Order: sequence, then structure tokens, then C-alpha cells
Amino acid sequence: MSNITKETINQCSIRLGSFNSATVDTLVYFFHHQDGCVQLTSATNNLKEKFENLLTVQENEDDNDTPWTRIELAVMLHFKAKYLEQNVISNEANQLKAKRKLSLGDELDLAYAFLLAQVNDRLSLNTHIKDLMFLMELPGDACDLYDVYRKSSQDFSNFFCSIIQCDYLSKKIALVDLIIRNFQSFIKRYEDFLITYDKFYKPIPENRSECTLLDEMMNTVDIQEDPSLGITIFPITSEKPKPPTLVSDTQSPNISKPLPVVQQPQPAPPSSSASNTSQKGLCVIINIQSFMKSAEITAKYRTGSDVDVENIRVVFKKSGFRVMICTHDFKKADVDTSLEQFNDKDKYGQCDCFVMFIMSHGFLNSFLTTDQKIVNIRDIIKQYSDSSPTTIWAGKPRLFFIQACRSLSSWPEYLRCSSGQEVKQSDLSPSMLIAYSCSPAEASRRHPREGSIFVQILCVFLLYYGHSCEIQKILHETARFVSRRDVMANERHQEAIRQGKIVAQPGDIEFIQKPEFLETNFNKSFRITKTCLNETFPTWDIKDRIRFEYSKATWKEIQASFSAQYKI
Repeated sequence: MSNITKETINQCSIRLGSFNSATVDTLVYFFHHQDGCVQLTSATNNLKEKFENLLTVQENEDDNDTPWTRIELAVMLHFKAKYLEQNVISNEANQLKAKRKLSLGDELDLAYAFLLAQVNDRLSLNTHIKDLMFLMELPGDACDLYDVYRKSSQDFSNFFCSIIQCDYLSKKIALVDLIIRNFQSFIKRYEDFLITYDKFYKPIPENRSECTLLDEMMNTVDIQEDPSLGITIFPITSEKPKPPTLVSDTQSPNISKPLPVVQQPQPAPPSSSASNTSQKGLCVIINIQSFMKSAEITAKYRTGSDVDVENIRVVFKKSGFRVMICTHDFKKADVDTSLEQFNDKDKYGQCDCFVMFIMSHGFLNSFLTTDQKIVNIRDIIKQYSDSSPTTIWAGKPRLFFIQACRSLSSWPEYLRCSSGQEVKQSDLSPSMLIAYSCSPAEASRRHPREGSIFVQILCVFLLYYGHSCEIQKILHETARFVSRRDVMANERHQEAIRQGKIVAQPGDIEFIQKPEFLETNFNKSFRITKTCLNETFPTWDIKDRIRFEYSKATWKEIQASFSAQYKI
């Protein structure tokens, strides 16, 4: 008998219930593409292929979101988090170190626990449980399928074989019967994978410190030393964004109507050893998704930007910031009103750091509001600079992140802002920083399900290194990772053309997105958070963890590419 408890089954049920069709589709894609997982790709025994083939559904199938697919994804997510989270390389030939010693029996039992949770959730009628007890000739009563399993005194494999041999489910609940039968095929593949993995990997000695590939890369390679990627620091052009109706984590009677509170984490306790870490930071997220129709401008709905909002929200909430989020798409008047309110000393005077994310359609030095009005970013910078007579933020760290295109080709001539509207270094007071997701005249990539690559990678860097690296270093590496992702995509595209899988078209070479930032005397001792957020990641709410599975998978793919490029 397994040591799986009823609480284990409840946790498995919560995990399965956290999936939706969008997350399933995205995870199916990622688990069919494990090129970024160095532990799998370094193996010489088809370990990567075995892992990718664990999924019953194939990529691009119409219906990925099935009950058995959710079980498979939950099992694979668990395995990756437990054994493949740290990319630790051994000096031994053809040998990688796993984070924990593998227990084959425990891992198979947990997979069966997910199956039991999925089946139990579908056996809602007590009559089904009584019928199974009768058909399996078990005495007494049972409240749920877990009780039936314990009374049967069988291991999981034999228990589920006994259930489908009764032919009860195939007649009464055909879907449940199908779930169990599909799982039997999956568990054979999973056991084969685990046996292969166990032969190839060894656990890390308890007295040996772990070191990730990214740790080494960040300590040895500077972005300015890599001109091949075309990454340099340019002055960032700007426009004036403004916050939509905002909400904070905790309802607050002190927030006026234009700024309803949506997320307000408690600030971290003061720390004498981290005096330059924000303890009472304010993070404002201005996200404009939809736009009114216009005869001159066709602005499409910004699908996927809600994913960016959640990634930012989670990272800064976990870092102890008070997070303010748009509750609707802002018109220009809303932006102006909200920007003024963030200079309210009574409400925000005690905050020691100001962070603003602006996400919309953009131009060279500005962005678009929902009513098709233009906001110059430089106007916002000036409103929060030390020289502004209304600012309450003088001398405090102020960081502005602009997630928007700066492409000119598709917009009318009058929107092509002049260089005079550009944010220059002289516009920035000490302790001010502005980061842009792309270079001038470039587009900024955004995926309809996964969000923008810039925000994805930035948030993962903050997750791992917001406590230990200055923000300038994090932005350097974010820019390099974002650009490397495009380089990798172009390389795959050209390889597909060479192999005859696709036909070359004019303009096949994609642009390389190159994020930039500008700052003036920004304190290099400043840290977003005083602790490593990734250390607490396993304790996060399951929905928050699921959100980061996509970003972390993208990050690891690029990370593996860097490790090969720099022979780390």
C-alpha cells in the first residue's frame, strides 16, 4: 500500500482544477519542446524524446484539454520542479546531477494519486461508490474513491485494473473508464522514462552548493562585451502613459474612486542589512488592451497583455510592493488624473520606491490611450523628476518600464514623433531609470497566450535575482536574453528552409528585438527584494506558480542556448 493520504489527493485535485484550456494548450506546446532543458538535451539515451512523448496529445491537435492530459501535465510539472529545476553540471563525463534522489515508487504513486483525484471528482454520486464497493466485494461503507482504494488493500496499479475489469464504468460513466485506460498507457511510458532517468542522473551531495548556469553566465559575461547580438544602451524615447482605474490587493477606504484598490501586499519588515531594498514600494501597472475605432488608426486588441499584468503583479506583490492595477482601459483624461494622484503625499508619501509599467500600442516616443489619444513618455518622466514642483518622489528610486512598439512604418505620418520628444539623460533626475522593451523603430513581440517576451524574461530574472543583482545588471541580461530568443527563432526558421520544410519568402529574416534602458546615477546597491523569491516559489498559491511555468520554460530554453554559446 502507498503512503498517499487523503490530503495528498485533495492537493492533487486542486492542482488539476487550476488548469484551463489556455494553460493546457501552452503547456502542451512547451512539453513537446524541451530543447531548453539541459538535463534532458545532454543525455545520450533519448531522454528528451522520452519526456516529450509522455503526453498522449500531440502538438496542434484540436482538443488538448482532456482529463488525462491534465493528469499528464500535472505529473510532468511536478517532475520538472522536483528534479530539473536546477541546472547543475557535474565534471564527470556524461553525467549531470539531479537536485534530489529519485524514488521510483514514490513518483509512480503520485502519478496514480493524480488519477485518483481526477476520477474521484467525476464520481460525484454516492451510488457509484456503493456500486464499486459491491462489485469489488469490499465490506463496510466508503465516502469516496480514496476510501475504496484503502479498503481494497491493493496497490494503485491493481486497484485501477480491478475497477475497469468490473465493466461498471464503461457502462455507467464511459469517460471515467477512458481516463483510466489512457492513464495505463501513460504510466508505462512514465515508468520507462523514470528508469532511464535514474540510470543517467545522480543526486547532488548534501554538502555541495548548487550553482545554476545563469549564475555563472551573469558573473562572467557582460552584455556590452557581446556586440554580435547588437545590444547597446541608447537613450529611450518617450511618451506619456497614464493609469486606468486601479485596484489594489486589499480594499482601502483611503483610495479615491479613480483609483480603486486591487492588490496591496503587506510591505516587508525593515532590514538593517538591506537598507537599499524597497520596504514600502508602490508598483503601478497601466495596461491598455482595447482601442476605439478610428478612420485613421487601426489599433488591434492587445491579446495576451493580461498575462503580463499577472506576472508583474505576482513578482512585485511577493517583493513587498503595494501593487495598483488598471481595472479598465484608460482614456487620456484617466491617465492625467491618475498620474496626479500618485503625487498625493498623504496617500503615498511614506512609500520609498515608485515603479510604473506602461503597456499599450506605441510609437517612437509615445503610446496610445483607449480613446486614440497620444501620451508622450517624456511628459511623465518630467512629472516625476526632482525638478517637478508637484512630485513627492524626489530622491527616491523611480523606475519606468515601457512595454510597447516603437515602430513607425504602420502609423500615419503625424504620429511619427520628432527627436525633440525623446527622453534624454538630462531629463532624468538621480535615482530615475526608464527601460523600454525594444529599440527605436522596432516592434515589441507579444504572444496572445504567453504575453510579451520582455515582461516574461524580466519577471523571471527578478524571481531569481531581484535580491542579489542591481537592476542595471538585470536589464542588461534581460535585453540579451530577449535578443537571443529572436536569434534562435531565426536560426530555426532558416534551418527549416534548408531542410525544405517551408518555402522561403521575401523578408523571411525576422528583426531582433533589442530592449534598452537609460538611467542617471541610479544606486547600484538598490534591490527590488531582499530575499530570493524563487526560494519561496514552492509555497506560492498554485495559480501564481502555474503562471510562471510558461515564463520559466521560455527562460530555460534561452539559458541553455547561452550555456552552449559561452561554454559555461
